[in-house]
Amino acid sequence: MSEQFEKGVLVGQEIMRNINRVSDRGDFARGIAEAVFSDHRTLQQGFGNILLEVIEQGAIEHQKGHMDLRNQSFLTWCRNVVSNFPGRFPFI
Repeated sequence: MSEQFEKGVLVGQEIMRNINRVSDRGDFARGIAEAVFSDHRTLQQGFGNILLEVIEQGAIEHQKGHMDLRNQSFLTWCRNVVSNFPGRFPFI
């Protein structure tokens, strides 16, 4: 794998550790959204592409059957999003 992929794995693991430590994930998510939409618009688009990658990977995991009751609704939602809204938005 590429160096960028490896960096992405490390950042993703850190994000997951932080999510695991938070008791009120709604406020946590709203704080992240505030930070994203307070930043430069090109960076907002980059963050959107990261979210889209997560959603697309969720659809793939659903197709592979890599789910149980803990993540089934999220992976089903990912599959539905990808099915109904194919494609990515272009970078400017």
